[in-house]
Amino acid sequence: FGFPYEERKAGRPTKRVNPINDRLVSAGAQMGFAAGWETPYWFAAPGQTPEYKPSFQRTNWQLEQSREYEILTTKVGLADLTPFAKFNITGPDSRRFLDYAVAGTIPKPGKTSLVHLLTPKGKVYAELTVTCRNDDSFLVVTGGGNELHDLRELRRILREMEADVNITNVTDDIGVLTIAGPKSKDLLAKISDSKVDDWKFLEARSGKIGGVDCLAVQISYTGELGWELYVNLCDIGALYDDIVEKGAEFELGHVGNRVINTLRIEKGFRAWGREMNKDTTPVESGLLPFIRFKKKSDFQGKAGLLEHMQTVPMKQVVHMAIDGSVTNYEPEGDETVLCEGKPVGNTTSGCWSPILNSGLAMASVPCLFSKPGTKMQVMLGGVPRDAVVLSGAPALTHSAIQSAKKKQMKSSLAN
Repeated sequence: FGFPYEERKAGRPTKRVNPINDRLVSAGAQMGFAAGWETPYWFAAPGQTPEYKPSFQRTNWQLEQSREYEILTTKVGLADLTPFAKFNITGPDSRRFLDYAVAGTIPKPGKTSLVHLLTPKGKVYAELTVTCRNDDSFLVVTGGGNELHDLRELRRILREMEADVNITNVTDDIGVLTIAGPKSKDLLAKISDSKVDDWKFLEARSGKIGGVDCLAVQISYTGELGWELYVNLCDIGALYDDIVEKGAEFELGHVGNRVINTLRIEKGFRAWGREMNKDTTPVESGLLPFIRFKKKSDFQGKAGLLEHMQTVPMKQVVHMAIDGSVTNYEPEGDETVLCEGKPVGNTTSGCWSPILNSGLAMASVPCLFSKPGTKMQVMLGGVPRDAVVLSGAPALTHSAIQSAKKKQMKSSLAN
């Protein structure tokens, strides 16, 4: 058997070694394996040795995660996201190709969109971000584990279209760092040659950051204020060093992928392979707000999705809070959800939620049990643990908070 999140060291590292690997290890990184890359899962506290202590209960890194969480929610955190898969879509028909390939909005130059690629039958094949450099050049980004899966489908769609488009896999050529947290804008202003005060959510800009050429997008999987910085892999060391040097003024701290996952669950962000996959529709996954039925272009899976929408969905993704007295276990996904002792669904993701001070799960359950306040149970450590369905994600994103403040200000001025 294998312990949760257990890592095997044989045969590592592979050929996909980030140039800043040694710097990250020196900063206390406990490395994990992701799509052939070494990537920081979490960081040990200063003076401590990064190590994984195997356990089926909450173990060392989970108990210490509050430190990285505090960095991201009160200061500014730095994380390596280089394992992202990245594709360049170029050519005069690039916009037309992408408009058909995905069900969402293709952004204008200097903008980024979160979009979904559907199967011909209307299920969720992939979740992507699309950044428009210009109408003939786009950067498509997806999860590292989905690299060949998503690339294959994009190329298949292209083969069936008469389109002058080139799809180039640049995953090994581009590194990605992210800075996130309330002080991330102050840090970016220190290292960028661009004015950041008017930088809007999902806006993409090219320029010098840390003294090297970067494509920067205001977006963060944490749901906090943050930027993803795309840089030639050979330049990532210079960018990293400048961020660390200038970030000291803002109490910069390193954070790993595990705490990013915690924050995305608290904010309600779906993850492919968890809340959505090729067996679920956007209706069941809660992704309908991202589907643009009225856009001028047809898109793959539109007819299939409309057919699904003629029937009542059988299940729905919900948030569930685990009883706060359960402190030695936390959900991670794929646990059985029960009602009156009978299995009715499964968790899709899970974590210990600092904002709730309890376990938090996202779960796929029949719509009958999706009403807020519904009492259920989740199997943790082989024992059914009490849980309750929440009305939604327990935390708001930075953009949602800012939007609410603007509405409140307009309302106050109107009165």
